[in-house]
Amino acid sequence: MDRPLLAGALRVAIALATVATVAAYLVATSPRFAQVVSVEPVTRPVTATVLDCSDIRAARARTAKDPVLAKGIAIGGMVGGLIAQGAAGRLPAGLGATRAAARPAVGRDAGTEEQPGCRTVRRVENRIIGYDVRYRFEGRLGEVRMQRPPASRIPVMDGKLVLPPPLPEGEPGEA
Repeated sequence: MDRPLLAGALRVAIALATVATVAAYLVATSPRFAQVVSVEPVTRPVTATVLDCSDIRAARARTAKDPVLAKGIAIGGMVGGLIAQGAAGRLPAGLGATRAAARPAVGRDAGTEEQPGCRTVRRVENRIIGYDVRYRFEGRLGEVRMQRPPASRIPVMDGKLVLPPPLPEGEPGEA
């Protein structure tokens, strides 16, 4: 055989072997994908303490500035003083006046009014803590728990799923 023809054939064979090797390497190392079949959120009950503020209807108490109450205190004081004197000093005069003055205000209010008020309320909410993902790869079904919902495909490298890094502690999977 002719030497230049043999050299040319050898060069073509080396080039084809090189192209085949590079193609096989690219196919073997290129990311493949697992197809996502279903995604279900995983929840857990979390108790949250919240402030519930609203207007509250409250009874307005009588004060000493109320004219009806002031008259009742004055009359009660005089009657109480007379009762105390009639008891021949057995009761202190102030005790009778205090009891008589306090009676008109017991159990009565001066009306109602709306006042802003807040109270602490405990609520139980279901928080999403992750996602159970079912996928199909090379004809087999698999399942994995992820912290974020996946796209329609999950990358696979060297036969293993390539999952995103975990979220920092305290950060829920979904707000």
